[in-house]
Amino acid sequence: MVLGTYAILWQMALKEVPLNKAYLFRSLGVVYGLALAFFVFQETITWGNLLGGGIVIGGLLVMMSEKVDN
Repeated sequence: MVLGTYAILWQMALKEVPLNKAYLFRSLGVVYGLALAFFVFQETITWGNLLGGGIVIGGLLVMMSEKVDN
């Protein structure tokens, strides 16, 4: 059910956002997974998890701010 919802939302996003920008947001799955693990399953989040999530978000911000000249 989750994968079906994801597929539908992905297709809707591709209609609105260029592929080169939309694809960057797939990396946020790691961050969403951490949030789900913490809030739903009461998993312990380590400093390494937070550092990794921060690197993913930082990379996303860098890539979104770059201007691509074709």
